[in-house]
Amino acid sequence: FLDDHGIELIDHGNQNQENIQQLIECLKLGCPGEDYVIGVRDLIARLKTEYCADGIVLACTEFSCLPSFDIDIPLIDSSFELARETVRLAKQ
Repeated sequence: FLDDHGIELIDHGNQNQENIQQLIECLKLGCPGEDYVIGVRDLIARLKTEYCADGIVLACTEFSCLPSFDIDIPLIDSSFELARETVRLAKQ
């Protein structure tokens, strides 16, 4: 499906996945302060730099709770996109 739309899936590796899981757990515990925002920005910058990513898919429902970020790469919230597509299909 992704290939059909010109999208390449990037395996971001175990170290980044552990960092993502820590960020998700922190968000679930309600502790996203300034350090949290910095951690997310650093992760996104690292993914962009290391993998030449053109965009990041936030593929976890908890990420819908993230504060707004001023970053220079598109973030795609999978929960939001699923809701948008569901509404579009329901209106047909």
